[in-house]
Amino acid sequence: MALRILHVVRQFWPSTGGMEQFVLGLCRELNKAGHQNEVLTLNRLFSDPQKNLLASEELSLPWGTIRIHRISAPGFTSIFLPRLGSFDFSVFDVIHYHCVDAFLPFLLQKIGDKPLVITTHGGWFHTQRLMFVKKLIFIGLLPRFLKRAQKIAACSVSDYLRFSPLFPQTVLLPNGIDWQDFQNQRQDINPFCLIHVAANRPSKRIDLLLSRFLELHQKYPQTKLHLIGSGPWPGHISQDLISQPGLILHHEVPHEQLKALFLQAGIVVSASEYEGFGLAVAEAMASGCIPILQSNQAYQSFVLDVPGKGLSGRLTDYSVPNSLLTAFDELLAQPDLLSTSHLCRNLTQIYDWEKVGQSYSDLYSEALLEMSMPKSTISLP
Repeated sequence: MALRILHVVRQFWPSTGGMEQFVLGLCRELNKAGHQNEVLTLNRLFSDPQKNLLASEELSLPWGTIRIHRISAPGFTSIFLPRLGSFDFSVFDVIHYHCVDAFLPFLLQKIGDKPLVITTHGGWFHTQRLMFVKKLIFIGLLPRFLKRAQKIAACSVSDYLRFSPLFPQTVLLPNGIDWQDFQNQRQDINPFCLIHVAANRPSKRIDLLLSRFLELHQKYPQTKLHLIGSGPWPGHISQDLISQPGLILHHEVPHEQLKALFLQAGIVVSASEYEGFGLAVAEAMASGCIPILQSNQAYQSFVLDVPGKGLSGRLTDYSVPNSLLTAFDELLAQPDLLSTSHLCRNLTQIYDWEKVGQSYSDLYSEALLEMSMPKSTISLP
């Protein structure tokens, strides 16, 4: 059955972050299955607040179109008051809400009895900013809000562990990547070319990454680090760190260029404290890059000890001096890095969009079925 689906997400095109890319990719896969997709988002970009955006427009893409609806929302990036006004939710078959942020209580007041599916994306609770307020919401209000949902998709193990105690029907459904698009036939691997892709946010701990790279470069002066990001540098990063030898800075590179950089690189690195999923790491591994990652819960899904094949990378603590160098030396000591590269690619096949898109189609069907069954009324605060 073809469905009309509304995706609710605080940032969308022309913003290009991980969550925005996920929604865009999901719309593409759902479009292939015959579903109609529309997006409700804010009328301002957090990365460019002065940019003028239309209240409504149709985004035309090679595979189809997406109608985008934008609403005003006074406030900040984390806490805002979405003005839903007279927006008509009744015309949609399913409401798919992305992340768990300030949108949720206002959305629940407006959607009536429409089936609701939530994807966690880290759930807004995975970073330290405003943590006291977040804990109050998570413990006090969120359990009541989540009862209104038919299905919750946790996009990482860390999200699953966080949300399943509040909502036992939470399912683990990792994000999707264009796995086939990153297909390559690597004949060799250059471990001295590193790559990092992330928005320039404090939680990404780029300061620690650059400090550890400085130590690595002192021992291996041929090493290069491609640092690809967006937004201004966090204020605590010194000019000395971003002007050090071996560092190559990029700003929001096009997709085809990113694919080429992934193929140049042999190792993907990240010192990020928290991740909802780790999209850029998954894409890099799909290209054959071997990960050296901060040991957070989301990244633990990428570094596995596979029987007969060994470790798919290294987890480390970037706050410890020389930790990147130590992990790097361990990789260099391996007899066959190319086999590890192929292992990384094979492990990421589970994130192929074709599989993830079908899983979401099934999830919508289950949500519709559950919504058709008798259910006790949930009173919202």
